[in-house]
Amino acid sequence: MFKKILVDKNNNKDAFSQIMGQIIDCISNGELKSGDALPAERAMAETFGVSRPIVREVIKSLEFLGIVSAVQGGANYISMDLKNCFIEPIAILMKISQTSPRQSQQLRVTLECAAARLAAINSTPVECAKLNLLMEQVNATEDVDDAKDMDFKFHLQIAKMADNPIIYSVLAASVSITEDLISNTRKYMKEKKYSGKDIASQHRALVEAITKHQPDRAEQVMKEHLRIVDIYIDAMEKQKQEKDYD
Repeated sequence: MFKKILVDKNNNKDAFSQIMGQIIDCISNGELKSGDALPAERAMAETFGVSRPIVREVIKSLEFLGIVSAVQGGANYISMDLKNCFIEPIAILMKISQTSPRQSQQLRVTLECAAARLAAINSTPVECAKLNLLMEQVNATEDVDDAKDMDFKFHLQIAKMADNPIIYSVLAASVSITEDLISNTRKYMKEKKYSGKDIASQHRALVEAITKHQPDRAEQVMKEHLRIVDIYIDAMEKQKQEKDYD
């Protein structure tokens, strides 16, 4: 499965990259599958022609990424949930990236419009029933915090239905910035006494388009739906400019 690497003994970084690359390649080509155990560290070190600490460093990194699960006192296994293994690392990167609300919204529009379109193509009756239930729950609550939580679950369900693990992982990882956008948008609407009927109507249109397998319609409704957040961001930026000017 693995082969000896050719690197300078003093270049641990290159050795790390090559070992990581071989393990990832084995997962990609199916030689290593979810639930499979990796060889013992000693055996891997001998095969690669490196020291055990380098192998251990690679495994720790794979564990952080969620690709490998370590059992105390036992072997290291390929994760059973490889599709969602990048959620945690991406979430951390987003938290420290100091992303602006405008940038966060641009990411959300790009991914969620694509997700809505794919969900309309790939959705099943069971998934649509769950989406409809989430829609009823988010439309029924008037509490800002509850609405925020339910709204995020509603949108995340659409991402699941898209049947694209990359889109789902990035949207799930963006919870730290997306939740703030949703919460602040709803607070803004409440302060300005905007009606929530438009959002509820868009939710229904979105569920209908996905259920009826209308990808063009689903994408368009999602775009219109997220425009409400754009309005909030525009108002927020204008308010900040006026404050800075004063």
